[in-house]
Amino acid sequence: MSKHHQTLLLPLRPEEVERAVGRVVGELGWSSESSEQGKFEIREDPTRLHCHCAPVHARLTLRSSAGGTEMRIEGEVAGWGPVASKHVREGTDLLARRVGLEATSRGRRGA
Repeated sequence: MSKHHQTLLLPLRPEEVERAVGRVVGELGWSSESSEQGKFEIREDPTRLHCHCAPVHARLTLRSSAGGTEMRIEGEVAGWGPVASKHVREGTDLLARRVGLEATSRGRRGA
């Protein structure tokens, strides 16, 4: 199992970041389940991948902090080696970057 994780501090309330997560997951065509507030299980759509790639499975956790909301993404992909390692890193980076951009741009607009 190839794994990668990231933590990002966003200057918004957890509810605002949760909405951003929902929008981004929908835009990417991935699926998301929330077992409890601030915790998401996110899966990449396997039908959009090359045959040599397994889908990214990510656990995204939001936690309030003094500066806003800390978002931690823990991604994993079945498999090992350079292809799986690169794919999980790129998937985790994509989620972090897109959610961060969505959350901060919406926060500046007041939406």
